[in-house]
Formats: sequence, structure tokens, C-alpha cells
Amino acid sequence: MRVGTHDGYDRIVFEFMEDGTPEFRIEATEPPFTMDPSGMPMAVNGSAFLQVIFNGGTKVGDDGSPTYTGPTEFGPGFDQLVDLIERGDFEAVNNWYVGMAGEGCLRAFVLSDPSRVVIDLEH
Repeated sequence: MRVGTHDGYDRIVFEFMEDGTPEFRIEATEPPFTMDPSGMPMAVNGSAFLQVIFNGGTKVGDDGSPTYTGPTEFGPGFDQLVDLIERGDFEAVNNWYVGMAGEGCLRAFVLSDPSRVVIDLEH
């Protein structure tokens, strides 16, 4: 997991240890936001929002040990990317909320070696 800002866009990168990229989708969403699986409310900063859902993109190994121990919340305050927070990782489905400064174009693509899902948010 990493985020960065560049001339004209902010970038989110999800990197995976296994070969290949899990099935994913990116959807516009609106508050109220909830944690998965508890359903407890959670705050996400921004005025426009996305949800990124990875089916089979869990950060828990087959033996139950964590495969990712880095941050699960980023509040970079970039031009477009305001907040990135994990909604939850439950039953091999990993969800993230993206809080943005406003509506804008996005570009998503997959890279290999290593496997990554990259999301660029135009500012």
C-alpha cells in the first residue's frame, strides 16, 4: 500500500504478494460509512467518495498470519486524495474507502512484476 502525488494527479497503489491480481471493482459511494464486518460507523474525510473492493485480495495468509502489516489509514491531504481508509478485510474480501476533494476523473490499471492495482485521481 502506498500513496503519492504527482503533477496533475494523486496515485494509490495496492501491491500483492501472489502472482496475479485479485478481481476488483471501484464504485462511487456516499456516507454513511461502516466498518466491515461490524457495521460500526466510521469517518472518511472528503466531499466525494469511492469504494475499492478486492475479491480474494485479503491481507491474511492461508495460515491466518498477516501478509500486510503496514498502515490501513492514510490522510495525505493531497490535492485530490484526502483520505484512504480500510473498511475491512473479511472472508477474503478487502474493502477500502477513498475520500476525495471533489468529483474528478480517475484512471485504474493493473501492472505486473510485482502485481499491482494503480488508481490515479486527476486534480
